[in-house]
Amino acid sequence: MSTAIPIAGEKTWYNTFNDLIRQNLDVYMRLETDAHAMEIFRPDLVPGLFQTADYARALNRIYFPKDSEEEQDRRIELKLQRQKIITRKKSPISVDLILHESALRSMVGNEVVMAAQLRHLADLSTRPNISIRILPFRAGFPLGMAVGPFVILDFKPDIKGVADPTVIYVENFTGDAYLEGESDVDKYRKAFATIQHAALDVVASRALLRQVARRDS
Repeated sequence: MSTAIPIAGEKTWYNTFNDLIRQNLDVYMRLETDAHAMEIFRPDLVPGLFQTADYARALNRIYFPKDSEEEQDRRIELKLQRQKIITRKKSPISVDLILHESALRSMVGNEVVMAAQLRHLADLSTRPNISIRILPFRAGFPLGMAVGPFVILDFKPDIKGVADPTVIYVENFTGDAYLEGESDVDKYRKAFATIQHAALDVVASRALLRQVARRDS
């Protein structure tokens, strides 16, 4: 059975950052680089592909308190390099992001950092390959329970029309999981569709992002 999970140790563009990449994240980064389309749900904070440098730095200073300034700078450089897959001119990855409203209201850094981050999200949402929807507080729990962050990664067919299988990436504090089973993929696709149906549309979401950004300015 074919698999989309890359082989550990394969040479990649981010090899020079290997000392900063936690175990198992290199697998995700290869999948992210190779993906054709992604669906992302974050109930907590802005995902890495969409973070401003200041937002990322504020989180990194807490999560990596022992890092030197040079290491902190390199972490930001790595993140900005990763983000090119959604902003490049040639064949950018298509991304559908659903972000819970709590991510807009939870303070990272300070008011200036948050306002800039929300404006950045609003600006990115105008790109044709990016859709950003906000799941508002009033939507409650569309699945009847709390659901953690996950990413659905789809891959483009090769010249023979064969594509690597879809991978579900589930992130948590102590480790990550990669799911390829048909039932798992189907369950997460249905979950994403349900959450998306409960979220604001892209226009209303952009308006909310800009509204909260003005309050934080």
